[in-house]
Amino acid sequence: MDWQIRGLNISLSKPLKKHTESKLIAPLRKFKNAVNKVVIRFQDADLANHHSEVSAKALVILSNGRVIEIEQTNRNYYDAINQLADRIKLNVSKNLNKQRDKQRRASTRRVGNLFKRRSSN
Repeated sequence: MDWQIRGLNISLSKPLKKHTESKLIAPLRKFKNAVNKVVIRFQDADLANHHSEVSAKALVILSNGRVIEIEQTNRNYYDAINQLADRIKLNVSKNLNKQRDKQRRASTRRVGNLFKRRSSN
């Protein structure tokens, strides 16, 4: 799994990168080969205003070709990361469960068709 952490209009500190890795990257490793690439982007729209909201965007590319893009805004980087992490884990697991369900339904149809053919002969 490849991953990148980028910042637009901000400088990323080492603690922010470590927090991002521990909250976002590490939990996605449990999905092993299902996730190809993760790109995390931080953006502060208004540098002059210290109380502006921070945007954290995540782009997750799955091995089946699906792309999950999630954005979370908050006044604090760490809170944005925590909320983004919860949403990413939920969405990735949903997509993988959908894929597994489709594969299971397809395999049961194939097995059902084999039994129909045998009984008709």
